Amino acid sequence: MAQINIRIDDDLKNRAEDLFEELGMNMSTAFNIFLRQTLRQGGIPFAITTKAYPYEKIEEVVRNVAAIMSFEGMDLTEQDKNNMRLVLTGEATGNEVIADIIKPHKSSAAGII
Repeated sequence: MAQINIRIDDDLKNRAEDLFEELGMNMSTAFNIFLRQTLRQGGIPFAITTKAYPYEKIEEVVRNVAAIMSFEGMDLTEQDKNNMRLVLTGEATGNEVIADIIKPHKSSAAGII
């Protein structure tokens, strides 16, 4: 078997390893899957773009989520909206941001019940 050495940002590596562990695999398995899919498809197996979503689409998603949350009595702060933008552009993970957004609303909702 061949061995490949690559340089990768420590944080990126750690986050990827955590995700792959949740999926029941290690970095080597994930990389092998990537290479096999690349060969099967005759190219990179996903679109390579400069943004996860166009700016207009991101703002539309933020507005829609804010409207839904507001309807449920949970108004989003500007920080909540900025965190959503980070997820939509791939700069943060959804789990981190969702927990931060919901946490204060759970506290206020608990006082109502």
